[in-house]
Amino acid sequence: MSFIAETDGLIIDLRKNYGGSSLMSAFIASYLLNGSPPVLLNDIYWRQYNMIQSIWSLPFVPGERFGANKPVYILTSQNTGSCAEEFSYSLQAIQRVKIVGEKTAGKANAGSVHRINDHFQAFIPNAYPINPVTKVSWNETGVLPDIECNSSESFEKAYHLLLKQLLEQFSESMEPGRDHLMTEIKNIIDI
Repeated sequence: MSFIAETDGLIIDLRKNYGGSSLMSAFIASYLLNGSPPVLLNDIYWRQYNMIQSIWSLPFVPGERFGANKPVYILTSQNTGSCAEEFSYSLQAIQRVKIVGEKTAGKANAGSVHRINDHFQAFIPNAYPINPVTKVSWNETGVLPDIECNSSESFEKAYHLLLKQLLEQFSESMEPGRDHLMTEIKNIIDI
C-alpha cells in the first residue's frame, strides 16, 4: 500500500476474488480512509455466541495511507464473493468507492461445512453481516455496481472514468507540473 500511496487514483480488481477474512478487508479498507475517527465498516452476528462482532477501520496502519479523498474504483463480477463483497459493499455504503462491473455472487453469510455421512456434506451458515449504513447485507442480492457493465469491459470503463475524474480535479486545482499529465489524460480519453 505504501508503494501506491502517492498515486492519484486506484482501481482494485476483485472480479476473480472469491473471499477471505473480514479482518483483512478492514485492514486494506483502512488504507483508503482517514485514521481518525475509525469507521464502523460492518457488524457480524454470530448465532452460536448470540453476539455481534463490530468490524472497524484501523486508526493506525503500517506505511502510508492512500488518502481518503483520492478516487477509488472497484471492479466486480458475478464471481466476486464473500469477503470481497464485504469490502466492496462496506466502502460503497460509506460512499468511499465506485463499483464498476457486474452484480456480485451474494454470498454474505459465514459458515462451515459439516459432514452428514460418507457421501454428503452440508454448508451451514453460522453468522451473517449487518451493514451499519444500510442495515442489511448483500446476501442473495449481491453488491450492485454503481456503473453496471460486463465484467470483461469493467477495467476499461473504470480507467476512463478515473481519468475523467482526475482531469476535472487537475483542471480545478491547476497544480504546477501537472500540465503534461492533463494533456496525456485528454489524449487517452479521446482515443
